[in-house]
Formats: sequence, C-alpha cells, structure tokens
Amino acid sequence: MTSTTPADTTPADTTPTATATATVFPPTPGPAYLWFGEVPEHLLTKTQLASLELPRRPGGPVRATVEGRTPGGTDTFDLYDLGESVPTAATGAQLAAAAARSATARLCEECGARPEAPPAARTDPKNGPGRLLCRSCLAIDKIRHTQQLLRAESAAAAKELADLVAERGEHLVVLDAAYTLRSTPSGRQVPAAAALTALDLFGTVLFRRVLRLTGPRTPCPDPDAVPAAATLDGLSGILAGRTVLMWDLDDLDALHAALRRAGIDVPAFLPRRRRSLHELVTRWRADVTTNARLRPAIAPGTADRLLHLVHLVAGTTGARRPGEAALPGL
Repeated sequence: MTSTTPADTTPADTTPTATATATVFPPTPGPAYLWFGEVPEHLLTKTQLASLELPRRPGGPVRATVEGRTPGGTDTFDLYDLGESVPTAATGAQLAAAAARSATARLCEECGARPEAPPAARTDPKNGPGRLLCRSCLAIDKIRHTQQLLRAESAAAAKELADLVAERGEHLVVLDAAYTLRSTPSGRQVPAAAALTALDLFGTVLFRRVLRLTGPRTPCPDPDAVPAAATLDGLSGILAGRTVLMWDLDDLDALHAALRRAGIDVPAFLPRRRRSLHELVTRWRADVTTNARLRPAIAPGTADRLLHLVHLVAGTTGARRPGEAALPGL
C-alpha cells in the first residue's frame, strides 16, 4: 500500500500575539526520521505546535528531524518535544476571536473526538476528499485498507504453493540449515558446523548430516560433524531433479562462506529448481502491523516444522506412502 506522508504545510497561526523574544537553542543531535509516520506523537514541528487548538511554540532545542513532502518537492523539518513547548502569547480572548473566524474543523467524523490538532482529511482518489479523522481513526482506516488489499494476496500465495505441490508432488523436498557457532580469537562468532536436513513431501528423511566447517587444525564443537565436501556431493545426488523448498535461500550463505574460509571447494549441490518460502508465507499470513505494514513471517526453525507450514499454506496433508513412518509431529 502506498502511504501518504503528511506535508508540513498547515498555515501558521494568524492569531494576534504579543511580541515575544525568541529563544535560541544550541543544536542537539537526534533521530532523523524518513517520513512523518515514524515520528513519535510527542515530537512536533513548529507549524504543528502552532496549529494546536491552544497553540504552543518550541521551548527547547531541536530533538529530531523528519523528511516530508511539500508542494515543491521534499524538505527536512525540525521536530521539537511537546513536553518542552510553551504557550504562545495569544490570550484566551484572541483565541476565541480567531476560532470564530476560522473554518478549521476539529471534530473527528468517525469517533467524535476533539483532538488538540486538527483532524486529517482521509482522501479517496476515486471519490474526492474523504472524512476528517483523528490520528487514531486515520491509523485504523489505513490498517483496514491494507487488510482489504491483502486478502487477494493471501489467497494468491496459497494457490501458488498448492499449485507447486500438485505439479511437483513427490519431487518436492524441504531443506533446512542450522548452524553451530564458535568464537574466533577476536571474539567474532563464525559457523563451525552446519546441520542440514532434507525431507520429502511425506516427511521421509532424505538427508540428515552435520557438516564440519572448520579446517583440520581448528577444533569443531560438534563431535558428530563429518567432512563437508564429500557429504555435499552426496546431497547433490539426492536433490538432483527435485524442487527444493527453503525458508530463505540466503540461509546457505553462511555455509558457503565458511567453506571458502576453510579452503574447501564449494560444490553446486542445489538444483536450479528452488523456492524461498519466507516472502510467500508472509503474504499468506497477511498479518498487518499497527502502522499498516505487512508483518514478516517468523522462520519455522526446523525442517519438519517447515514441511508442516508447507501443508498449512497449500491446504494439503502429510499423507505418507504405505509402510512409511513420518517424523514426530507430522
């Protein structure tokens, strides 16, 4: 979903005020936000402070900056802490007179709230200007809009995996990699062993080995680890002609890097047919965060749990061939 970043173009308060001496604060380093949706509620621009029903002005230094769109392009706006702000010099009588002249609506048309800041107009490109919504109702509206868009994405993701299961069937294999780390003399953590597990669609173990990723003179913390090169050659034969499903294809990057560091030739053990499931499962879950963004799916963690997830998304079962036993939990 495309998010609209509110531009800091609210007209400054035109209420007559008494002359006040501006306080100059030294610059203070702070966060640099990329859009207004990231900014915490207590940080406001000068214009936003002035647009409050009881206007205020900065009473402290700049606490952060934010990038925003303006009619002329993009600009950087200074943000001030609301808790440090002070009232403007406008009197109650002046504010009452200004309110009587103002056409600014301050009532949320969804919940009836009267927020300090003017409600934002929710614009619908098809139907023109929408309702005026407070900050909370605007966030809820964005979430609902995103959820509606993701319904079709979720169904499409499920169909994509179901079609793959139907097309490839017994030629599908789930591959998982888990690493055992060791500390280098500099204190850095590097992989010392990689546990690779490959299952077919029925939960049958096709390959399960712990590969040693250290050189012959470097101790390996896993006593069951076996030399990697010849073992991966065997895995290459098992996977030949199959479609490999992994949570993320980058999961093998640490394995390849460790083999190169140990001076071991990296065999091309993965077939050309392979599929990363992270993005697909994220779309299928269609779980939206409170800021209307798609929440990334969590890695299953083991091969059998990844296989279980494949069946959940595809709407299939882990039915087995006669006489075959499944892994625990399948």
